[in-house]
Amino acid sequence: MPYFLIPVPVIIVLIVYYKIFRDRNDLKKIGVIQPLITCLNMAVCALSFFTPGFQGTYTLLVLLGLALSVAADFVLVDVKDMKKLTRALVLFS
Repeated sequence: MPYFLIPVPVIIVLIVYYKIFRDRNDLKKIGVIQPLITCLNMAVCALSFFTPGFQGTYTLLVLLGLALSVAADFVLVDVKDMKKLTRALVLFS
């Protein structure tokens, strides 16, 4: 069974909620959902270790990139604030 697909339906639902909250500009809920989606993507990536024929080095690099994205997600809740946007871009770079 492809275990890495288990979190995918939850991610899809959270993306729909993210879009709704982004349209409402509800920054508190976005500040929770945005990093949660990235963490669930990290779980998908980590669960791929249990599938036959996985690429270990590639998976670790993707996990590293997602970890940096989580840090940027906490900074970049309000995309209209240019100061925070600049911090997030510097953090991710």
